[in-house]
Amino acid sequence: MAVFSLVGKSVVVTGGSKGIGRGIASVFAEAGANVAVASRSAADMDATVSALDGVGDGKVIGVTTDVSDPASCTAMASAVTDAFGGIDVLCANAGIFPEAPLATMTPQQLAEVLDVNVKGTVFSVQACCRR
Repeated sequence: MAVFSLVGKSVVVTGGSKGIGRGIASVFAEAGANVAVASRSAADMDATVSALDGVGDGKVIGVTTDVSDPASCTAMASAVTDAFGGIDVLCANAGIFPEAPLATMTPQQLAEVLDVNVKGTVFSVQACCRR
């Protein structure tokens, strides 16, 4: 049982399909919010949406999103606005970890980390602020 209520509020959780993001989405769902789980992986996203279906008073939807792509973030924000009537909360949780130690990380690996972890946060915020 949630300690607080977010009934009627709309929440987007990027990177919401597994790990910490899935936990965050779960807490928002338990609090009654309408939750949009945004993820690059449709399979992981669908599994999370199924697991959270019926939790709390709100609806849970999935939105396939690549936060490193501004157009994908804009499409995410549009889909959530269409589904829920607006966006009250963005939890910009999406992040990746390099598969190499810092000492051996390639320029391409670093670029991918920066694209998702830094640019992805900015692109997500920009897209949701326009709603």
